Amino acid sequence: MCAAAYIIKCTATGHEAIGSVVECSEAADNYRAEILGAVLLQLVLPAATTKKHLPYQTSEVFCDNRGVVSCRNSSNTILPEKQAQADVLRVLKQYVRELPVILTFVWVKAHQDDHVAFDDLELIAQLNVRVDRLAKWTLKGGIVDQVFICSNFSFEEVRILIGAKKVTKAPKATLNRYWSTMTARDLYHEQ
Repeated sequence: MCAAAYIIKCTATGHEAIGSVVECSEAADNYRAEILGAVLLQLVLPAATTKKHLPYQTSEVFCDNRGVVSCRNSSNTILPEKQAQADVLRVLKQYVRELPVILTFVWVKAHQDDHVAFDDLELIAQLNVRVDRLAKWTLKGGIVDQVFICSNFSFEEVRILIGAKKVTKAPKATLNRYWSTMTARDLYHEQ
């Protein structure tokens, strides 16, 4: 299991939009959680900006995972064959390309509150700390309540399934492993 969260803060008004989810996946890890947070943001932003008649302004998205930042900032490149978390990275790249809002992803140092009091941190660091805390709180709630998101994302262009399971890792390696297992099982049952 992994949890993701986001906070959208308007620096002009101080208004915030906050959200979080828990995913129960064999592929769950911290990297997937960071990617899911970016995906959530891409899903929420169009809804938040639909009726806006003014030209879109470039907005900054702060993330404490360099992999997510570099993935977003290279949204038109093809993922490597053995890319971990390929399913959510493909979705993130797709959503970034389709979003009418121009976003710049910026890396922010994680866990800055480990050595500095929360109130002494800059706004961006405080928001990062709050997002991390929200994700942890959401994960605990998801474990207790057994409530999880579906890993089939809205408007996902490519979804690879083996049986009923979604392929979240490198497709070629996953398919090879599946066919090897099936062949071994068939040979075993023949004996």
